[in-house]
Amino acid sequence: MDLLISILIIVLTSYLILKFASFFKTVPIEYLNQQSYIEPTRLNNESSIYRSIKSPRLTVGLDIRYDHYKLRNGNLNDIWMIVLQNLEKKTGQRGIYMNDEFIEFEEINHNILHLFDDVKPDSINISCDFKIDKKWTVIVLTAFINQIPINFYDSKFTKPKNGMIIDDLTIIGGLKSLDTNYKYTPEKDKGTAFKIQDVLNKNIYTNIEFTQLNLISAIASTIKHLPSNKVDQFKSIEIISSTNSYGTYIKNIVLKLLFGLVQNYEIHINDHPTFKYDITSISEPDMLKYSSKLNIFQKLRYILLTNGFFDSKKLIYLESDSMKSVITSNQQNAYKIKFNSNIITEYLIPEVIGPLVVTDYYEYRTFGPKFGSLPQCLEMKIYNLDKSNKGRLMIRGYSIGKSERIINDSIEESSRRNDGFKPLTLREPVKWGNDGCLYFDCK
Repeated sequence: MDLLISILIIVLTSYLILKFASFFKTVPIEYLNQQSYIEPTRLNNESSIYRSIKSPRLTVGLDIRYDHYKLRNGNLNDIWMIVLQNLEKKTGQRGIYMNDEFIEFEEINHNILHLFDDVKPDSINISCDFKIDKKWTVIVLTAFINQIPINFYDSKFTKPKNGMIIDDLTIIGGLKSLDTNYKYTPEKDKGTAFKIQDVLNKNIYTNIEFTQLNLISAIASTIKHLPSNKVDQFKSIEIISSTNSYGTYIKNIVLKLLFGLVQNYEIHINDHPTFKYDITSISEPDMLKYSSKLNIFQKLRYILLTNGFFDSKKLIYLESDSMKSVITSNQQNAYKIKFNSNIITEYLIPEVIGPLVVTDYYEYRTFGPKFGSLPQCLEMKIYNLDKSNKGRLMIRGYSIGKSERIINDSIEESSRRNDGFKPLTLREPVKWGNDGCLYFDCK
């Protein structure tokens, strides 16, 4: 009898301890088990339409306020106006740090105003392997704000026939300006921001064109994916110019640069990460250079993390090519402990600026396949469902570029259905989880 009572006391005590501890979890498990808004209707042989639970309606843009009351989506010109307005509130040097280089915003602003005084090219061509340095940064920002399309090309396979090569441009050094003559006109919302090539081989490649709306929507989605109580706590971002800087990662370097400008973060663009800033944006190949092995004390923290007890004032964006990703969710959690940082994994595809799917800021669950929730600027559904509800993915939204596939010099434009959904040619079938996340590798 005494033994039974002792067992009951131990069980009850353990239950009460776990119940009490649950109040101190970073987020309750229910939060992670409901990550999508699901339309109540569906078509035959298709899943319902899924959207981000954080934004049941598609996020269009930054919701820029002007004339004291009106709202519009915003454009690249507006991003630079935000930078200049923030300069008026700050003292001391403000600019962008690039390894051992530094350039002030006033110097970038002078280039934006005067670099193309003599000739404004139709486009600017930048090889994907061009070093991301002071010149690259100034030229990209100057082109964006002057509405000159940028063509990021793969020099191993193609050579641009039109436009100006970045090697033939010289930035204006030493001169500064705080002129804010960037008045809004509807024309500034329009036009291609950049094009990028996704090359399979010399005979097959895809040209993908992204507009200002694509970029602005991706920036807005990046901001709105962060917890509201965290987004303004960050003050600095470190963007790693990946040694694997082909098209997929170039897009996200551009996106994170503009995201940092909008958020008024101190921006560092480095060849190698220091992990000492509030946010680090790094590609999966570069992260794999660091071991995820933990010491005994870190392993104890890992156990707490996998039970929901972890928070940090720092964040790592892990940029992963969804076709080639190899870092598992277990490894991601190990990296969280190793660098004492939350991690958001963004799974990328060529046709979308920003992630196709993205893990939650508080995600700590461990599953075998790749998985993630929806960004706020996309909605998705699965078609050609089999008996286990696996199928092919189609997407609709504001961060999808216009693409054309070139096979042996013949152009094959990508198609969209009448309802605006674009089928994707991912290698593996996908499946919706009961938590509202999309799961890959579901064979």
